[in-house]
Amino acid sequence: MSWSIANINCHKNPISHIWSSTLVSRNTYDNLYEQWNNIEHQHWKKFIDDMKVEVYFHNDFTRMLIPKKSNEYIGYWFFQQRTDRSTGGEIELINGTDKKILSYWSNTILIIESDKSFTVLPRKHELPQRPFCEMYFDQATNKKIKKLLY
Repeated sequence: MSWSIANINCHKNPISHIWSSTLVSRNTYDNLYEQWNNIEHQHWKKFIDDMKVEVYFHNDFTRMLIPKKSNEYIGYWFFQQRTDRSTGGEIELINGTDKKILSYWSNTILIIESDKSFTVLPRKHELPQRPFCEMYFDQATNKKIKKLLY
């Protein structure tokens, strides 16, 4: 199994990024959601092995994250809590005067170069928390992403 990224999910402005809610099947997402933060569980082990990623869990998407690694690309995979009925939690990508707003949705992945940044805009209500995974890809996937974005 590998990442299947459609061109429709690849964007050049304001910074090159991939934004998709279809990279991981809903069934896989649900199985992993049930084992949140349990990297030793068979579902997570299989996902990590099959997709050739490193995964780091975070409990809330509230501020800019300093990447753990300086790989070419980093993925932010959003795991919206089932009790979260709010909208918003926007992510702002900026390059000069160009801006783009993305919303935090369950099973959505943002992939950008690890040296690029974005802003998480403040929410009206801080609860519930918004868990996410920080993901790093193997060399072959990094090459595939770069080819799609440039």
